[in-house]
Amino acid sequence: MAEKKPEESFRVIDRRPFTTDGELREEFVAEQQREAQQEAKKAAEAPQTPAPVSEAKTPSAETPKRSAAFENLIRMIGSNGAMVLGAYTDPRTGQPVIDPEAARELIDMLDAMHEKTKGNLAPEEDSLLLDLLGKISIRVMSANTLQSRSSSAGSSAGTSGTTLQLTVLGSGTSMGVPTIGCHCAVCTSSDPRDNRMRTSVLLSRNGQNVLIDTTPDFRTQALRAGIDQIEAVLLTHGHADHVMGFDDLRPLGLGRSQPMPVYGNKQAFDIVRKAFSYAFDGKPKLSTVPSVILKEIDGPFELLGVKITPIPLVHGEMTVLGFRFGRGAYLTDFNSVPESSLTLLQDLDDVILDALRDTPHPMHQTVQQALALVEKIKPKRAWFTHIAHDLGHAATNERLRNQGHANIQLAIGNFDGIHLGHQAILREATDRAAKTGAVATALTFEPAPLKILRPEAAPKRLSTNEQRLEWFRGGGVEAAVVMPFTLELSKLSPQEFVENILVNELRVRALLVGENFRFGHKQAGDTHLLCELGKSFGFEVITIPPVVAHGEVVSSTVIRREIAEGDVTQAGRLLGRPFVLTGSIVSGTGTGSKFTFPTLNLRVDQELLPAGGVYITRTLLQGESESRRSVTNIGIRPTFNGTALSVETHLLDFSEQVTAKRMEVRFWKRLRPEKKFSGPQELRAQIAKDITAANRFFTLLRKFRILMLSD
Repeated sequence: MAEKKPEESFRVIDRRPFTTDGELREEFVAEQQREAQQEAKKAAEAPQTPAPVSEAKTPSAETPKRSAAFENLIRMIGSNGAMVLGAYTDPRTGQPVIDPEAARELIDMLDAMHEKTKGNLAPEEDSLLLDLLGKISIRVMSANTLQSRSSSAGSSAGTSGTTLQLTVLGSGTSMGVPTIGCHCAVCTSSDPRDNRMRTSVLLSRNGQNVLIDTTPDFRTQALRAGIDQIEAVLLTHGHADHVMGFDDLRPLGLGRSQPMPVYGNKQAFDIVRKAFSYAFDGKPKLSTVPSVILKEIDGPFELLGVKITPIPLVHGEMTVLGFRFGRGAYLTDFNSVPESSLTLLQDLDDVILDALRDTPHPMHQTVQQALALVEKIKPKRAWFTHIAHDLGHAATNERLRNQGHANIQLAIGNFDGIHLGHQAILREATDRAAKTGAVATALTFEPAPLKILRPEAAPKRLSTNEQRLEWFRGGGVEAAVVMPFTLELSKLSPQEFVENILVNELRVRALLVGENFRFGHKQAGDTHLLCELGKSFGFEVITIPPVVAHGEVVSSTVIRREIAEGDVTQAGRLLGRPFVLTGSIVSGTGTGSKFTFPTLNLRVDQELLPAGGVYITRTLLQGESESRRSVTNIGIRPTFNGTALSVETHLLDFSEQVTAKRMEVRFWKRLRPEKKFSGPQELRAQIAKDITAANRFFTLLRKFRILMLSD
């Protein structure tokens, strides 16, 4: 390492392609363009004019040189970075080895090295250090995006795309809970979890839904869950408590070009055809009937881009069906599982299964039989359904926990955006869970507390609940509890919240929170009180300090500000991945295709939009595994006197017909604000320049990604 020589004077031009934040330098891009122009002039033998700063391109002869030892150190760190960021493949799988966590440790080390050596490095040594820091930073952001996509691909969905979400619509028995005329402790309970509609679940992915069973409560269930479309229905069997809501499919069939497919076995269809004969007799009707087509199951099939495997089960003297979807399974109304079906229930993350009561029943499992099956198939998590009024929710959960069926490392927070600070909390939870054999769990709230307490002051959210659940899974969190935030919940004192929710309900062994965590009525509880309560109730509290990145304490508030101002690049740095908008592809006015460039119009799921302007983006179409280069405009289209805000994306080098119904737009950089042009011709010329700039950005980015760890 060269000694500091303050008496020496020299000038250096910074020729590193990346800033310390991992971004391509604008000066570097401009210099590349200048060099290309100069080469063209030389080819034409045009006279050359020296650049005004050319003298500064050569450092003084007395400039200190980097030492061989320091150069070897940087090469060694670069090699380590290459090893954990995909430069090498796993010989067992043939897949690139990517370990973003190890790379983040390298970044932290390089950051610390840069801080500690300020003023003590030769300029070339400092440049070498910052260059490597910028290269690894960009690779980590890319690896985070890739890993998130890969995690989704390997999750419950079982294929590329977003995670499959399961919503429990009902978990009660054929008579429901409370039961008419019954005045037992459960039927008269004030606990809302003891109010159980008939058993049914909804599978959702990319804005599409598949319903399992049409119970007599289906209309109420659909309204409560906000179901406005269903792509298909699966029937487990034909008993009344599973099919008698069939007629309520009518409004969901209106406007469909094709009948809704209903999957089941012959026994179920025989019952449905008899009970709802008017829907199948082919006679003209003065009113609507369910528009469906019955498809008898004879093996695995695909829905929502997911393989659905039927699981034959025994329900008294009849054969019923359970269903497996990726690494999840739904098994209701059965008393035994054939050996051939057990082989279909291996390697599950989640299973929902029949557990009627404690006393035996000829057609259903008891709690102990359900636990024995769980022990046999060994899923990561198991959930009971078809629960009779014999079992109170709180008492049954308490009993199971006392038997050792819960060990939770809980991270709690709003987790809006799941930024670098949130990721630090979740990473600690998953690391601790891996060491102790516990279940890494995240507790969050829906809607956000301020939406209930002070809706006029509630900030716009960075992410949807679906995105948070997907990112939880991508971060290794095994279970997520989305707790409805209500006025009643907000009135719990700090001690009541801890005792009722964290201890009695979730049975936490360890709780992980940020330093600014507040809880209880009027946010009266802080981390100091939480630690005291933890000692009283026997759980550990781990407080995670704030994360500082790129000169700012990472918070959702700061990220919202950056996005609102259009600085999506800085927002992406603090999020640890590009800011994303998701939503449905909708019809536009046709102006782009007619006058400028064709665009896809996005009906956005998120509340917060970046500032109006033109952005360099990448777009992932539903059903595809690779995103495409794109340019996105957010604004009102002033050139055409528009007034409605729209989000329009033009896919670069793409001319095919788009059939996808949804898409995801990832924001990399803002090119310019939106402006009004003199007419379509001038606007078209500017969009062409925007496209050129975006292509140049991605070309340079790709070029330096290839080279970044090879020198």
